[in-house]
Amino acid sequence: MSKILELLNYNKKRVADKREKREDLSDRTIDEDFDSNVKEKLANTYIFNPANASEHVIKKQGKEAVHKHVRKHSQGRFIQLAPWLIAFLAVMLLLVNIAYRGKVNIKVEFLDNMAGRTAAVSPEKNIPAENGADEPPKFTPLISDGYLNSYIIKKLGFYGAAISKSRMVEDGLYLFNDGATGWASAGIDFPEPMDFSNTTLDFFVKGGEGNESLKLILRDSTNNSYMPQAYNVIFNKNMGTDWQFTSVPFGGFEGAYNPKKINHIGFEFGTQTTSNKPGSLIHIKKIKIVKSGAAP
Repeated sequence: MSKILELLNYNKKRVADKREKREDLSDRTIDEDFDSNVKEKLANTYIFNPANASEHVIKKQGKEAVHKHVRKHSQGRFIQLAPWLIAFLAVMLLLVNIAYRGKVNIKVEFLDNMAGRTAAVSPEKNIPAENGADEPPKFTPLISDGYLNSYIIKKLGFYGAAISKSRMVEDGLYLFNDGATGWASAGIDFPEPMDFSNTTLDFFVKGGEGNESLKLILRDSTNNSYMPQAYNVIFNKNMGTDWQFTSVPFGGFEGAYNPKKINHIGFEFGTQTTSNKPGSLIHIKKIKIVKSGAAP
């Protein structure tokens, strides 16, 4: 009987020991799993830092899933930034192109706070004065064969209401008053003061419809503005539609000026300045500087 009781107690003890071992093993397993999970989360959070990665992805796929997610996120950000990078490079290329492009020089004058522009002409051509080998110059053409005489002319410009359609033609000027402002003029600048004493300005002129007006204006080298110092009314609502020769002495202008230091000649044909209506047209050709006594 005692042996039977001893055997039962032994088996009961073995069962208790096994149960204790299982509980200890289970507790250690839980602790180990807990430590492993915590460490993995900490590593993913502070080392790998996968943006927008869910806890489920981290637990299920581990470090490999995290790395794949990081690479995918980086590629997505690059795709989003790609258009901005392309636009930035395009702007930089444009700026470099502008910086190294050849410069275009355009001369613009301002008269009475209104802008003017230079004439759109072909390259200048040297046109010498008409004279013999041992004779003083008789006359000097200002425009010939569609070119300015670069010996005497620095610039030809159109100003005010003459800007839109006025131009230089083969042997003269095409003057159109668009009525945008009250004045319209074509001006010739000389590179240095010119002595036009005992000299005339000769040209042929005709109107588009007839009864147009035309006024010549002058500036000398003492003038510090673009306002004319002297003027001469050539036609006052009496211009014809056929070519008419005109010769104007440089000493016969009204105003205070020095005919030996002329640096600008202008043809004025505006609405307020000469009473020409908007849309009026004047043709001028064979413009010459002629010494007194010389044949035109």
